[in-house]
Amino acid sequence: MAYTFQSLNLPPEAEMVPADEEGKLAWVDVDLNFRDEETGLEPTVRVRVPVDYAPGGNVDQMHSDAVQKAEDLAQLAASHLEENDVDSLVRMAMSG
Repeated sequence: MAYTFQSLNLPPEAEMVPADEEGKLAWVDVDLNFRDEETGLEPTVRVRVPVDYAPGGNVDQMHSDAVQKAEDLAQLAASHLEENDVDSLVRMAMSG
């Protein structure tokens, strides 16, 4: 399959989900949208990362931090998938 990157979506501040009781961290969903050139379908990879949060704070900085963390986490996930047997990963997911 040949995937082509299409776009990156970040939520507005109102859609950031509190990640701690103190309100200093928020979950940000970073959506990476692709297009499958063979089927025309558009799959999405969502990476949810915590970022420092302050209500009314600098949303651009929160978005920048989220994209950097999403990149790091996506690379870690890709490495993990490459280094492990897919069947073993599926059995582990199904058992727990």
